[in-house]
Amino acid sequence: MGRAFQRIWLILEQNGVSLQPFAVNLILVNHFADPERTILGRSDVRRAQKSRDRLQLDLGIDGIAPGIFFRIGYPLFSVAASPRRDVDVVQSSVSTDDRTGALRLLAGSKTS
Repeated sequence: MGRAFQRIWLILEQNGVSLQPFAVNLILVNHFADPERTILGRSDVRRAQKSRDRLQLDLGIDGIAPGIFFRIGYPLFSVAASPRRDVDVVQSSVSTDDRTGALRLLAGSKTS
């Protein structure tokens, strides 16, 4: 699904159409299936569960199949590309935790 989504996004961009993904809706479907796993307050959990239930009822989204929501349209103005660091700089400033596989910043590395 990721490659297909990227192809769609690139084709849209080549044709002057912008795309903005919304992954939060689908995260709700999975995450709040077990409300005990969250740090949100009760009212936020109820609101999220209501959103999850609407997604499941109205759109048949069960959280098992991969998916993503997005909106597309013609932009009113363009913005400058965000600056990127050189790959070598990024690779030399992080390491992988052997136990969890998470990335961690090496001591003395600059974050900005």
